[in-house]
Amino acid sequence: MNPSRAPGSRVAGQSNPNASIGDKLSSYATSAAMGLADSYSGIWQMNKQFGDKANSVANSVLGTNLDTNAAERYNKQYQQANLATDGARSVAGRTGGDWVRGGAEIAATLPIYAAGRGATIGARMADQGVRGAAVGAAQYAENTDDRLLNMGVGAAGGAIGQGVGEKVAGAVGKGVTKAVNAKRGNLAPAYKEIDDLGKQFDVRTSVGDIKGGGVIKNTETHLERIPIVGMGKFREGQHSQAKAASRKITGKLKAVMADTDYKALPTIRQAAAAGDRNAARVLNIVETAGDDTGRVLQASAEVRAFRESKIASKLYDKVDEAVAASGNDIVTPTNTQSALTKTLDKQAASLSPDDVIVRELTDIQRNLADTSKPKNFANMRQLRSRLGSLSSELGISGKGAASKTMGDLRQAVDDDIAEFALNSGNTAIKKAYQRADKFYKNAMKRADKAIANAMDSNKPDEIYKAFIKTGQGDRANNFYQALDPKGQAALRFAMADEAINKATNESTGSFSPANFAKEFERLSDPYSNIFKGDDKKQMDGLVKLMRHIERAGQYKENPPTGVRLTDIAMVGGVMSNPIGTAKIAGMAALAKTLLTTNAGKNLLLAANKLPENKQVALDNLLKMAAKLSAAAGAKTGQEANNSVAGTKIANNAPLTSF
Repeated sequence: MNPSRAPGSRVAGQSNPNASIGDKLSSYATSAAMGLADSYSGIWQMNKQFGDKANSVANSVLGTNLDTNAAERYNKQYQQANLATDGARSVAGRTGGDWVRGGAEIAATLPIYAAGRGATIGARMADQGVRGAAVGAAQYAENTDDRLLNMGVGAAGGAIGQGVGEKVAGAVGKGVTKAVNAKRGNLAPAYKEIDDLGKQFDVRTSVGDIKGGGVIKNTETHLERIPIVGMGKFREGQHSQAKAASRKITGKLKAVMADTDYKALPTIRQAAAAGDRNAARVLNIVETAGDDTGRVLQASAEVRAFRESKIASKLYDKVDEAVAASGNDIVTPTNTQSALTKTLDKQAASLSPDDVIVRELTDIQRNLADTSKPKNFANMRQLRSRLGSLSSELGISGKGAASKTMGDLRQAVDDDIAEFALNSGNTAIKKAYQRADKFYKNAMKRADKAIANAMDSNKPDEIYKAFIKTGQGDRANNFYQALDPKGQAALRFAMADEAINKATNESTGSFSPANFAKEFERLSDPYSNIFKGDDKKQMDGLVKLMRHIERAGQYKENPPTGVRLTDIAMVGGVMSNPIGTAKIAGMAALAKTLLTTNAGKNLLLAANKLPENKQVALDNLLKMAAKLSAAAGAKTGQEANNSVAGTKIANNAPLTSF
């Protein structure tokens, strides 16, 4: 029986207590007639729906005015017949379920089940499942979901009925569970995850997308070759939704970058106003960055470096205070003097000495020899800072050798300061120095050479590439930690934006979900370093969804050709061979509906798999759709093309007469 008819078909309503024998006989006859109609009304309904669709296409292509409301009229007639049947039951005093109508429906479909065959129980159950699905499809349905439910219940009922008849109790339990899960939408967990991701990102998914290869995926590929009722439009829509989803999440990442402020910006402004040249330089980089990702990353790193230099300075001030309190602040510059002498001797022996190195180091050597200038802790700190600034400035200007020389000399000064603090015998000095030194060394870890080079104001566009090149582990994490929150947000946006660029064909505008996912998979280590918490969870979900819907990009990039029907060919096929075309389109539409609607997913992906023999029945149904769509579709398309090419349609009337 049809589990879901039009409203009013099950209960008679107000009964007539004085019904005559004639009233009852008339009511029984009406119910029996409706039961017979229920068994095949869906066929008429689908034919009229397809006819309306074909006429609509014909009107659009050929400019005709063919009827497109046949299905709507049929549905109204069916509902009126329902009401009339219920009215007859009320007049006859019949209440409760209409078992005459149900019995007539069962009797009408029994010959279909009786014709079943099969050498084994499994084969017979599979055969009955296919017959049950066909009977379900032939019944009246309010909508697509209803028709799919009819088919699912019919398939399960036919197969289970055969199993019960042959005492296959195990199969019954699984089949019933499958039917219940299909009705409730209880998908298997792995399938439900992808289905939920599709809903989360507003991207349609098919059964083949969710489940993967095999019969279903093959069927979908064949259905893409059938226009109007096939899966081509579904794939095009899916492609547009995938493209929109990737841009939506990237847009959110960009908005977060824009809404996040640079950390400690008020402090930097205050320092710049007070005459701090470095603060003024950093402020200029910040204010000219705009929303350019590379410049935002550059500004972020500069802000972080400025903040850390100020923190380090305060920590070393604490060491200064402890040294002053001790009364012993003289640092012995043994390492510094040795490095100076070695470097200047090397320059003196060179045929092309570096004027900058010679000039700067000679001045330092002279100051160290001047007894009026004490080599105390404060002066040695200033010398270390001066050498650090020189190394940075020379590096930015492209003088790598000179930059390294200054960096090596700075390290020698640092070694002298460390030896003084750690060997002073003063606990306060030692502890204060260890805290300052630890902070400074952690900051220096983040100052990766690749980062420093990328931070060159002349090439901010290279910063993201430098991050990717740092590769795995600590280096990538150090790079990320060298940025303030705004820069970290910019890095996330840059990665997502780059993935979109690599997934988009510049010539056609087509988007490849596979290439989008591939970019994140390729950069799994850097990706894990910059995407955290909810951001990573959301992007992980999108990447997984993109992998499952990659067929959308393949279809858009290389749409089916050859035997693919055109809209005009389908119109020609309808006019020249409406019955054959209706069979092909009906099967294609049925399979597409099973594979792309929620009701179809509930049936084909429900938790608790169908017993193997019943699964075979569904697989056979889909295989049949694929084969008929491909083979018959090619034949109809060729016939239609031939007719259109000759400007003749079926009855030899010229095309212009329509």
